[in-house]
This record gives sequence, structure tokens and C-alpha cells, in this order.
Amino acid sequence: MVDETAKTEAVNSALIACGKEMVPDLSDQSLQSSIAARKIVAVLPRAKKTILMKFGWTCALEYTTIQPSVIPNLPPNRRYRTTFLMPGDFLRAWEVQGVPCQWDEANKCWPPFTWEPRWQLGTTEVNGSTQKFIRASAGPGLGLIGDDFGSASADLGDYGFPGAIGVQSLDPLIYVRDADWGSLDITVLDLVAYEAAARASYAITSNLQLQGKLDQYVAKKLLEAVGPDAGSEGGQPGPMPSIPQSIRALVR
Repeated sequence: MVDETAKTEAVNSALIACGKEMVPDLSDQSLQSSIAARKIVAVLPRAKKTILMKFGWTCALEYTTIQPSVIPNLPPNRRYRTTFLMPGDFLRAWEVQGVPCQWDEANKCWPPFTWEPRWQLGTTEVNGSTQKFIRASAGPGLGLIGDDFGSASADLGDYGFPGAIGVQSLDPLIYVRDADWGSLDITVLDLVAYEAAARASYAITSNLQLQGKLDQYVAKKLLEAVGPDAGSEGGQPGPMPSIPQSIRALVR
């Protein structure tokens, strides 16, 4: 019931932004009477994921430990030897083993002050559904649990780093999840509503000018929400950046 109420609020906020009448609920009867509402509902799931993936919103962060996985039909990778299957609600890795995740265009993560990517993000099919996975390289400073960097018997793999034992776990993994509607803070819910309005506005109104204004509004509100003077939950502080993340921000 909470999820349905929050979702209805998002749809109505998007309808207002498009200059349309609100609906009392999202029942088939209500949607049948509003073409605009149907178009908003169609783009709403994608709009929610888009907004959630843009930042580490406190209301959508999940803290967990992930163990290695064996994924059928996934070819081995000699550089990234250990594979971790992500949870079904995974959208974006925010921090792995204390290191903020900054992914490049090849879906590889480069921690600060390193010369080699540490993790690689990929997508595979498991039991008929699409799931993401992270592959870990056994590079220096990876925090290998149980590996002895000073041991003469340690396998140094292909690049002179311990690699045979591999990474035993991602602990901790902080990731952005596809949070339920009822879990979203009002700030995030409003952003989702306007993102949906921007996506559906031309189909509803055939007004390119309105679409452009909504796009600009979403970008402005997003910057305000993640800026230094605004938190991710209605003015509360967002997730504290780690030391490497702070250093990287200073040198940019």
C-alpha cells in the first residue's frame, strides 16, 4: 500500500508537470480514463532506475558482503579471475572494499593512484533473467583475504601479483539498489517524477519546448540534491566520501 501511494504521487507530480489532470489511483479504471497517465506509467520504471543510478542516495544504498560465484557459460578471464554475481536489485556499485567506484567507458573501475583497473563490470543471463556481475583482479592493494603478499610460495599470476587464491569476498560492497517506491525519500521521488515527465512530455503534449524545460529542471534539481549544500534525504547529509574519493576530488 505504501509503495502504491508513493508511485501514485510520482505519477501525479509528472502529470502536473505536463499540465494534465491527476488520477485518484493507478487502477485499470483510472488509467483507462487518462491517456497521459498511461504514458507516464510506461516510462516510470526506467525513470526511477535512471535517477537512482546517478548518485548514492542514502535511501537506496545497500551494504553487504558478496562471495565468489560460478556462473555457467561465462568464459574465464585471466586478468579478472574472481567473479561475483550481484544481487537481483543491483543497479550500481557505489563502493567496494572501501574504494569508491568510478567506472570508465569500458566498465572498468580504476581506484586512485593505481595503474591497472581493479574491477570489471559485466552482464550475463542467469535462469532466464539478466544480472550484473563484478570480476576482480588480484592487483596490489586489493585487500585479498588470506593471501600472503610476502610469501615466497604465493602464486604471482600473470602480472606478478597474487592470483591463484584470488579474492575471497567483496567485503564490504556498497551498492545502489532498485529501491521500492515506499523507500524513496521525497527528494528522490520528485526527481523521478520530473524525469518521467521529461521522458513522456512530448508524447503527451507534442511540445518540444516543455520537454526542454523539464530536462533542464531535472538537471538543476539533481545538482541541488547532490551538491555540498544539499543532502540526499531532504536536507540530511548524504553518504560521507571516503578519503580516496576526497583526494580525487581535490586533484581534479
